[in-house]
Formats: sequence, C-alpha cells, structure tokens
Amino acid sequence: MGLLVFVPSFVVAAALVHAPAQQTSPEPLSPLDPANSLSFGFWFELNRAIYNEWLWALKPGSTVPWLTPDAGTMQLHEWRGAIVTLLTAKDSYDPILVDRVVRAADRYWAACRELCGNSPPSDPDVSDAAGGRPLLVEFMDAPSGDGAPLVYGQPGIARTSVETAEIEALLRGAANGPSRAPLGMRVPQAMARNFFFLDGELGALAPRGELASAFASILAARASERLGWVSPNEDRPLDETLERYERDSALTFEAVFAAPRGETPIELDTLLLAILVRLQNASGRPDFVERLWRAAAECPPAMTQDEAAANLIVAASGASGADLTARFQSWRFPVTPETKARVKQAIAPMRATVAEPPTDKNKKNN
Repeated sequence: MGLLVFVPSFVVAAALVHAPAQQTSPEPLSPLDPANSLSFGFWFELNRAIYNEWLWALKPGSTVPWLTPDAGTMQLHEWRGAIVTLLTAKDSYDPILVDRVVRAADRYWAACRELCGNSPPSDPDVSDAAGGRPLLVEFMDAPSGDGAPLVYGQPGIARTSVETAEIEALLRGAANGPSRAPLGMRVPQAMARNFFFLDGELGALAPRGELASAFASILAARASERLGWVSPNEDRPLDETLERYERDSALTFEAVFAAPRGETPIELDTLLLAILVRLQNASGRPDFVERLWRAAAECPPAMTQDEAAANLIVAASGASGADLTARFQSWRFPVTPETKARVKQAIAPMRATVAEPPTDKNKKNN
C-alpha cells in the first residue's frame, strides 16, 4: 500500500489561481484597444517631451563674440559640456554627435587636470562671455589647404583652436560609434599645451614652443592611457631622432637649442619628447608625468636657455627620483655645480622615504 501524500489546501488554491488559462489564440495587445490607448499615449508623449527637452539642451543656447582675421567680429555658437565649451561658426551640427565629442573633451580635460594638479587660466579675451570655461574654438583663419587640418593649443591659456575640417572629422567619427581615439590624434596634444606654463618656470626654452609641445605630448599620452584611448604619439619617430642626436657630436646644445627658428638641424619638439619618454621608461615610475609637472612648477623662472635647461634637468630628476645630471651631460646639456646641488635637493624627499639597509652596528645590536 502506497504512502498517502497530504498537500496543503493553500498550495492547491495557489496552483489553481496561477494556472494558465486554456486559450489557444491570445489576442495581441494593441495601442488602439480602449484598455491600452491611454497608457500608450501617455508614455509616447512623455518620451517625446524628454527627447525634445534633451535635444534643446544640447543645441547652442547662446553666442560668443569673436574677432575675425580682418579685425571684424562674428558670433560663434556655444555648445556646452560639463567642463569644456565648443564654439562653432554654425549651429546646424547634429547635437547628439556634438554631445559625444564634447563629453570626450570633458573626460580628457579632467584627466589632464588630475595629472597636472591644476588648470590653466581661462581665455582673457572671451572669459566673461564664455563663463571662464576651457574652449575648443573653430579656427577662423584661412584653411590649411592640402595639409593636415590646423589644431593649435595656446600654452598657458584654456583655449584650443581647431580647424573646421578637424571638427567635422571628429563628428564623423562620433557617428560611427565608440572609438579608441574619440578626440582624434591631434586634438589631445593641442589641448595638453594649455596646461604648459609658457612664461614661467622653464623660461627661455618655452616661447619657441618646442618644449611646450614635448610636455604636451607626454601629458597627452599619459591622459589618453588613463582613459583607455590610443596614444596620440605612437607614430612619432622618437628613438630615431634621439639616436641621431646622440651619434652626431656636431649637434651641441648651443647649435640645436639656440639656433634661429626654422634653422634648427633637428626637429626640436620630437627630440625633447624623445628625451622625456626615454627618462620616463628608464625611471619605471607610472607617476612620472604627474611628478614631472609638479617638480617643474616648483622651479624658479628662467631667463636664459641655460637656466631653462637647468630647470628641465632638475624637474626630470625630481620626477624620476634619481640624479640625471650625468645622463643630460651625455646629451650635451650644460650642467653646473649649482644645478647638481638643486638636483640633490629635488630627489632628497624621495630618498628619505626609502628605508636604508641596516649597518653592521645595527646588525650587532639586533
């Protein structure tokens, strides 16, 4: 005789309630049915209202006056991100694509700011009209022609000029979906130039622009790496340039860095960047760029090429935590006793944090 199985009555009742109805051809739901039309209409109108409000927020809501090459004035249309503002000559761009580009610029600016520990001042010409925000401005001069579109970051000022062709290329890229280089390859380096102190600590090497470009390139590479983007410097022949400089004894510091503009025997910004990259790799420090920026900011203003070179040696030594005077001497940089003393002072804080090995006296005591 089998065992009797007792099933509670509430289980039976629940099964009967939730049992599927015997229906062979269920009617599909339709927004036209009286039971569904009101709810469908409500959600449809709500979705349209939210979408329209979002689009309206993305459209340029104001204009900013800008000087034209012929000393006239025109109104540029303002597209605001959370941090960066894009100024364009026309307001008919697809706002969704513009939003993607500006959001990428916001993320990139925040990464550079975190690495440098500060931000450059706003553009003095349009600071009030643009709310003191970092600017990407459509370049108003004549187009660059058959060459690459002009992209230029103003050192020491939160403004980057971008030629129309480059802006449109960024928008086309945004239309293709997520990219490993959402700001292209030139805009990151140009924006990083904003963070370089043109008339300050590195002095005489800076006004010609080569050192600003080198610093900007290494900053752009580090910021892009943090964001998971393609580095903007992958196609530069860095090792080749530095090896050529090292081999040719005629390329002295004076012959290269003091040569008139346009007459330098070697591409200076590439050479300086190659030097910084070589030192970064040799240091093995993932925070080399961050430390480089802070060490350079602590250097006194330089008025001559030699003083600027000394500041670079001190800043690079402080960033790597090692005395790099011998390395710079091998690159024919001038190194004075005063520079050597400043280098020791720059690397002293790092050495103080490293535990010293026990001496024989300490071993006996233990």
